[in-house]
Amino acid sequence: MNARMDRKAESTDVSRQSGFTLLELIIVLFISLVITGIAIPRFVQTTRNLRLAGDARNIAETLGQAKLRAAADFTDARAYFDFATGTYRVDVWDKPNSCWMPDHGTDVNGVTLAVGCLGPGGGPGGGVVPGMNLSANVSFAGSAASPVVLGTVGAPPPASQPAIAQAPPCRNGAPGGPTLANRPWLGATFANTACVVFSSRGVPIDNTLTATSNDVIYVTDGDNLYGLTISQTGLIRTWSTPATAANWFRR
Repeated sequence: MNARMDRKAESTDVSRQSGFTLLELIIVLFISLVITGIAIPRFVQTTRNLRLAGDARNIAETLGQAKLRAAADFTDARAYFDFATGTYRVDVWDKPNSCWMPDHGTDVNGVTLAVGCLGPGGGPGGGVVPGMNLSANVSFAGSAASPVVLGTVGAPPPASQPAIAQAPPCRNGAPGGPTLANRPWLGATFANTACVVFSSRGVPIDNTLTATSNDVIYVTDGDNLYGLTISQTGLIRTWSTPATAANWFRR
């Protein structure tokens, strides 16, 4: 009899030791929720930072591609940025036809581009030329999606332009210029665009055909601002700052 009672007591003790009380489960659940609440905002912010940094890196590569294309083809080439669509690409000045043309026959998605000069609106016959896309929640600073960021930051990256602003708007180009060199700078400007034009020497130039360091491209996610600067010698640098003040850091 005593042996059976002892076995029963042992069995009860084991069953009590093998489970969790409701209070213990509530405490574990509460701790898990607290950890999740801390981790999710940091994960979201890290993802945003990576997207913005990735776009800045891709833009730097596009600027480098335009620079190399100009030198390789012994003509002008430009990095074309469309604020409305959040896209960017490389165009090359076609000397025989005196017009800008897309650099590639297909875009990054394999879509075939129309062949021919770029007309009003930036595309062949007035259409739109596809290009690389900015990531979600990233936009060109000063566009409709982020109109006040440049004004809030207030100052450009070191040793670049005198006042913070996107590179000048793109132009259509025209065949009737006084010299062949002037023709890429003629014609109507495209609204909501910015262009960085490289000469055949691979240096950025302005509409007076003079080497310039004033052309900067800015992208933002609302929290941080990246600036892509190009020196007069064609050196491309990437800078970043919080979107609330000019505290530029070279990446």
